[in-house]
Amino acid sequence: MTDDPFAPLRRKLQDAVLGPAGTLPLEVRSAALDDPASLPGAQGVWAGQVALDATRVTDADAAALRAQGLDDRAIFELTAAAAVGQAGRLLDAALAALRAGEDADASA
Repeated sequence: MTDDPFAPLRRKLQDAVLGPAGTLPLEVRSAALDDPASLPGAQGVWAGQVALDATRVTDADAAALRAQGLDDRAIFELTAAAAVGQAGRLLDAALAALRAGEDADASA
């Protein structure tokens, strides 16, 4: 069975993103990590786009966040949470595919 050899490091990274030193409220960082598109308004647009394709965020997207009162640090936290969450989901999917392949090989 394929285990996640990076689980301890992933946990540390997630803990850092959700740690107490954040500018954004924990609820916002947690939502960006778990379900970015669930955030309202410009935050949801930004976090959702970062999770799908970060190269497609625009200056207008950043301006919309600033208009909501977010500074550069808050925008970074939102970006990091969305990116770390998506990276985790992608790694989970890859590991699940490997496990399925191993299970198929074992039953053949």
